[in-house]
Formats: sequence, structure tokens, C-alpha cells
Amino acid sequence: MRLIGVDPSGRLRGPTAWLLVVTLMAAGALAAAAWTEHQQRVELEANLERATGAALARIEQILDEFRALAAEIPSSGDIDCSTAQLERMRRQLFGLDFLRDIGIVRDRTLFCSTTLGVIDDPVSSSAPDLILADGIELYAYRSVRLSLNRPTMVLQLEHMNALVDPVLVEGLSSSPWLDALQISDIARTDWFALYGAPGNVPVTAPGSDLLVGVRCSSTDGLCLRGLTSPARADGPVSSGRLSFVVLGAVAGLSVVLLIQLATLGYCTPSMRIRRALASGAIKARYQPIFEANSGRLVGIETLARWPRGPAFLRPPEAFVSAAENGGLARRLTRRMIENVAGDLGRWLAARPEVSVAINISAQDLEGGDLGEALERHLIPTGVAPGQVVLEITERSLVGMHGPIERLVERGYSVHVDDFGEGYSSLAYLHELPLHGVKISRTFVSSLGTDSPKAVLVASMVQMAEQLNLEVVLEGIETERQRQAAARLGEVTWQGFLFARPMSADSLKAFEAALSGDEPDEDAGKGA
Repeated sequence: MRLIGVDPSGRLRGPTAWLLVVTLMAAGALAAAAWTEHQQRVELEANLERATGAALARIEQILDEFRALAAEIPSSGDIDCSTAQLERMRRQLFGLDFLRDIGIVRDRTLFCSTTLGVIDDPVSSSAPDLILADGIELYAYRSVRLSLNRPTMVLQLEHMNALVDPVLVEGLSSSPWLDALQISDIARTDWFALYGAPGNVPVTAPGSDLLVGVRCSSTDGLCLRGLTSPARADGPVSSGRLSFVVLGAVAGLSVVLLIQLATLGYCTPSMRIRRALASGAIKARYQPIFEANSGRLVGIETLARWPRGPAFLRPPEAFVSAAENGGLARRLTRRMIENVAGDLGRWLAARPEVSVAINISAQDLEGGDLGEALERHLIPTGVAPGQVVLEITERSLVGMHGPIERLVERGYSVHVDDFGEGYSSLAYLHELPLHGVKISRTFVSSLGTDSPKAVLVASMVQMAEQLNLEVVLEGIETERQRQAAARLGEVTWQGFLFARPMSADSLKAFEAALSGDEPDEDAGKGA
């Protein structure tokens, strides 16, 4: 008996025909799953290499700045630790991007620094973790007294010692593709952690279950090793893929095959965000900003929220970071501008004393079309350019003087967001056409306590006033913080103590309740 036959139309016939089809589909589904897993691993390895390379490039910039400074200090001819030398070093430090403190050392003993001045009891250093090709001694990640025991990198060369900005060192490991970052000399004998528990003990060799990316600089004589878990290649929705394919072979292997073939492109963070932006799943929420002295509503901040997003991307900092890494930051900003125009355009136009803050990124400034987007969507609703505040973090300011100046010429205001967390020098901020700063909640949360950060907040406010910059305090959540902030002078503030981020309708009702008026149902609609 012929088990398998073919009729004139080309259809399979015979008692085992469908069994053959199912078997071939099962084999294809399993092969597709294996190929997808391989491709995701390849992509993860490439991202790991890029993240490690980016961190190495930043360390090369730090070392170049340190070398240039080390060459300048002896040429001044000043006596070590003299008043003239300390003043000269402080002026030099003021214009640096990466170094936070400069000191004079002899035999690995610190005698003075720009911050501590002349040290009565000089501080001796232990042996460095690494000695680079040109003699620079590198302490990878140590706790230091100057940064309130916040670990950072220390560089030393014969007569000079420098402390790298701790925020910058922490930022080296902030890539979503890095679980750990380690540094070694070109020989790669001992590796030292650049984040985590500080100390001078080399780390152990990475386990076989980790992916490793190594990038080296022959010029500087050092190497970086990035580590990440292969589990990142799977993602939370793809765990147990092989079991799913086997079970799917019983229920319908054709569907499983199509799903597996689409998984690689369909489930990446960038694709999820791209679809969410297209469908409107990422929405704008608005948090009021108040004048401290009068309690008046003077502004709102536009915040992107993804209420129904996947758990690992739902926090704003997660999907905003993924959007920037995936080149979608400009799309996200455009969506927020469109939301503001549609939700609150006429409402804002009727309240010229209320500003609207929109967060932007370096990608928005580099694209060059941010002003056109504002004038295409928001300005036609009646909102004045002077009501629009564009907020950008310190890290995104570098090299953006031209784009910022063009936006200011159009009448928009530019504020520095999360001020205090970056590493921009005060001299650089003064050169930019800025209108205000928003002091980070990291510092604001210390108000009303004995933390040294509370003193820094007062210094930041005073500095901003001297530069004629507006000051916004974000993240005020307790009455104690509010009382301490009220003593800082003419500032504005926002935080959960006053109002949480809310929808446009809730904002209009909130404002109406503050003013004692009935909410205007049509005021929020754009033109």
C-alpha cells in the first residue's frame, strides 16, 4: 500500500501525509528557535562590545585631560602647595570637564589639594591598582574623604594627584548592556572593578556563564572588560522558548514557526517602544510647578508615561533610556509635543503666566528640527514661545552651544535638568544661553536634614541667582523638605507633596480648584 501519494492538484495523500507535514513543521520550528536565540546572542555580544568601547573612550578622554594638566602645573614655576600654586590650580580646575580635585604629592603622599588646601597631616596612599604605560598610577575605585567616601577613580603621576568626578565613574557602568565593568593594564594580569564595592583587591575571573567583551587602548596601556549575562538575550517574554516550541508542535507548529521567526525583531525594546509611540500607548502626564513664596501655579512639566508597558520597560527611566539607545528619543519628544498641543494647547494659551516644560535629549538638538516641531504643533494653538521651557540634562549639554542658541533666538527657554548630577563645569554653564536650572531630587531629598547635600543645595541656589538663572526644586515630598526649601529664596518647586503627575483633564480640574473656577471643557483642545 502506498503510504504517501500526490493528487493532480499537488495535494499530499495517504495515511501518513499529515504526519510528514507536522514532522517537517516541527523541525522548522525548532531550527527557527535555535537561529533566533543565536541571533539574539550575537546582537547582545555586539552591544556589549559597543558599551565597553564607549566606556574606554571616556576613560581615554579623562587620561588626556589629566596628562595635559600634569604637564602645565610644573611649568608655572610656583612653589609646591604655595598660595599662588593653589590659586592657579583652582582656576585650572574650574574649566575642566572630568576632574574634581587636584593635589600635589611626593612619594605617594598628598600634601595639598584645590579643595582641602594645605594638609597639616599629609595623607599617604597605598600602592596603585595599575601603572599605565606612561607612568600614570591609577586607583580604579576607591572611597575618598573629599567625596564623602563616595567611591571614584584617582589618578597620580609623580608630583600630581587628581580625583575623577564620582558621577562620571558611576556613569561608565550605566549602560543597559553592562552588568559589570573592570579595568586592567595591557598585560591583563589583574582586573579591578570600576563599580560596586570599592577596594584594592583584584576581582576573580568571570564565570563561564557570563559574556565578556574586552577593549584595549595601546596608547594608554590599559584594557576594559565588560560583563553581561546571556539571559539578557532572552528577555522576560522568551524564557522557556524550546519548551514552548515543543508544546506548540502538538497544538499547531505552523503558528509557532511564524512566532519564532518574528521574535527577534518584534520583541526588542526598540520595537516595543516604536509600536507604543505609533499606537499612543506612551502618554503625556503633567506635574504642576508652583512659586514657593506665593503658592501660585506657574508651570507644568510634561512627563512621558507608559501605564500598560511591559514590566521591565514601564518605569520612565527604563523606556526613556531604551528610546535614546535605540535612536527613538526624537520620536518620543515629538509625541510629547503633540500631546501637549492636543491636551493643553488652548488652555495654556489662555494662561500666559503658566509655562510648560518639555524634556529633550542630545538627539533632539543634533537633529536640528526641534524648533520646527514646536512651531508645527504647539505654537499654532496659541502658546507663546516664551511659555515653553526645554529641559536637558547636564551630560547632554556638551557641544550643544549652537543648537541651544538657535532655540533661544526663537524665544524658547532652556533649563538644565537634574542639575548637580552631571559634570559640567560652572564656567561652561555660564557660557551657554540658559534660563534656569532644576536641582536634582538626589539633593533636594536631603533638605531639612544634616546631610552635606543640603548645604550644597543652598550653594547651588546662590550660584544660580548670581548667574541670573531661575531655580526649580524637584522631588519635594515631605513638609520638612518644603520648610527648608522655603528658606532658600525665590525658587519654584514641584513634588508629590503638592501634586503628582496627572492627566490633562485632572490638571484642568486641579487648576480650577486652586483658582475657585469651573474647569473649561474646551480650553485644553489644540487648534
